[in-house]
Amino acid sequence: MMTNLKKSPKIASQELEEKIIELEKIMDSHEKIEKVMPTFEKWRIDVKRTLDGIFLEPSKSKGFLIETKVLLNKFSNADNATKIGEALGKGKRFLNDVTLEVTSGIYSFEEKKIDSIDKSTAVIIIRRILMNFYKHISSMYQDEVHGNGKIKKEDLDKIKVGNEYDVQRIYILSSSRYFLKLGWSQQMMPVTNRLGMILCWMIMTL
Repeated sequence: MMTNLKKSPKIASQELEEKIIELEKIMDSHEKIEKVMPTFEKWRIDVKRTLDGIFLEPSKSKGFLIETKVLLNKFSNADNATKIGEALGKGKRFLNDVTLEVTSGIYSFEEKKIDSIDKSTAVIIIRRILMNFYKHISSMYQDEVHGNGKIKKEDLDKIKVGNEYDVQRIYILSSSRYFLKLGWSQQMMPVTNRLGMILCWMIMTL
């Protein structure tokens, strides 16, 4: 079964039910055609956005717009009233059907864990850090320090990389800022520890 939902079925069904309630208010408003049509069109656009936010594929939102499209007749208000009435009914049936599908479980949803990344992303990150790791070592521990800095070159010279645990510590200190720039939150930083273990193994086996 394919992963077709961007959101959990519970949240998706709640959003769809909200749109159905909004439509029912439009249907019960008894407004004149010239007032109902703009409100209905705005609702259609909102529903499209909702469907796009729920489903990975755009077929649902496209199908909804086709199903609820109204071609007004500038010569007959009576004809327009019929068309709008039919579109309102089609819109409600469409969302009721979609809500039933979502709650029945025919669409799958895989919730992403906050502390996990896919393999390809991990490999890209590790490669980039490996390519620039020597620059961090050089600038942090080997280059001359700024005259106004409190950390002196003699202090840095005392830091020696003896084994993989030393490399891991240096890695974590140097990479945390990089991951934050990627948009990771503080809660996601434990991921860097696991990547750090992989990176240390790779460095020690070069």
